[in-house]
Amino acid sequence: MLKISPKVRNLWTMKFKVAALTFILLTVSLTPANSIINGTPAVGSDYVVAILFGDEKPSMHCTGAYLRPRVVVTAAHCVIAGGARAPQLTRPIEDWYVQQPGVDWQSAGTYSSRVKVLKIWTDPDYFNRWEPDKGLRETQVNDVAFLFLDSELNGPTVSRAANREEIEGFRLGQGRAFHLGYGCIGTSSDQRRGNDGKPYLSEEMVGTSGGSLSTPIWDRFLLAQYPAKAESCPGDSGSPLLMKKGSEVLYLGTIFAGGNGAAGEGFAATTVLWPFVPALDEAYKQFLIEDAKNKELKAKQEADAKAAAELKVKQEADAKAAAELKVKQEADAKADAELKVKQEADAKADAELKVKQESDAKAAAADNASEVISSKLKSDLNSDSTKLSNLIDKLLKNAPPGFNKNELVSLKSTLNTLTLEFNRGFLFEGALLNMYKDDLATLNLKYSKIYSALNKKTTVTCVKGKLIKKVTAVKPVCPKGYRKKA
Repeated sequence: MLKISPKVRNLWTMKFKVAALTFILLTVSLTPANSIINGTPAVGSDYVVAILFGDEKPSMHCTGAYLRPRVVVTAAHCVIAGGARAPQLTRPIEDWYVQQPGVDWQSAGTYSSRVKVLKIWTDPDYFNRWEPDKGLRETQVNDVAFLFLDSELNGPTVSRAANREEIEGFRLGQGRAFHLGYGCIGTSSDQRRGNDGKPYLSEEMVGTSGGSLSTPIWDRFLLAQYPAKAESCPGDSGSPLLMKKGSEVLYLGTIFAGGNGAAGEGFAATTVLWPFVPALDEAYKQFLIEDAKNKELKAKQEADAKAAAELKVKQEADAKAAAELKVKQEADAKADAELKVKQEADAKADAELKVKQESDAKAAAADNASEVISSKLKSDLNSDSTKLSNLIDKLLKNAPPGFNKNELVSLKSTLNTLTLEFNRGFLFEGALLNMYKDDLATLNLKYSKIYSALNKKTTVTCVKGKLIKKVTAVKPVCPKGYRKKA
């Protein structure tokens, strides 16, 4: 427990109950989380965050404040294992998360909005040892930690850390501070209960000139007094003491302990932040460099993993194809063996058939000669039919307006019927083929007459003064300036 120096008693002529000024332990029960006694609910507030443990069933651990983009400040005793020195954490870094500012972290839908902690900084010499009966109070020396996050949180950060002059002015009564925390709640210390997931607010806090046996460096300790009936409570460890100054919100100190005076007034003991800003600047710079390298490495690893997965898919597909090919080759080999047996049987039958075929070949030779002639004639007639069909289609397409196409359409229909009958195989004998040839010649003649009638040229006489010019064409037109002679 924190003890107050005689200097405090002399300044206020008060006597603290030593047991009443209680150190806010890191090992507060996590489910439910342990905020401010007689505080005001402050859901939706900026800056204040709950520090969570775990993936499956997260639990609240301590309070923190959104100090810079991707940086949360809290108490060092919240992160370093009890009785251990930095950098030994209470939990593996993989277990640490920060909830969005001002949310009810127990409400539905907030689980997915939490942000992972990637790195934690404390003073390299920090020692979380609290044995006050032996005079060992290192826990409260340089009790500040910075949590570097995977991504930015919602809302604004604190404007900046209050400087030395602003802290000293606050000690002397200049300005009023406010405290936001996720600690236990209630109407008094005796009536306190676990936090309900919401942040709570205490305003109108004043600075004091009190000192501490635990904090030997005066610049780094600040004792603030709560308004009547308000005080800090377990779970408030790491929460911010803030002060408005114009348009700015200044971070005064990190609350690490609290207690009561002889008259029951509540106090909050804080570690002043400004002496740690240079260390934060350097740690923040290194974090951003490391984070950029880690993201680059992660992107490369993901690309390599994707390429490896694609290669594996290809290899598996190739292996499957090879297996299927082997099965096919074996099936083909079996089929080949069966085919060979069949071929040998067929060869014997073929030999017997050959004698018969040779005798039949002589008789078929005469018939083949006639068939070759008929086949050639049939091929020629099909070619001529196709040419005539194309000519009719072209003439139908290019016929001038007003031209009666009925005769051409009828001609095309007759040609199609004739061609269809021939190619069905009804006409094989030479006499019938010649008849088809005659019919095709008749259709060609009809087409020629239609074409000639459609493309018949005429001559007109054109005059221009004494000049006379004759124009011959399918549709003769006099040149410009000439008129057609009546």
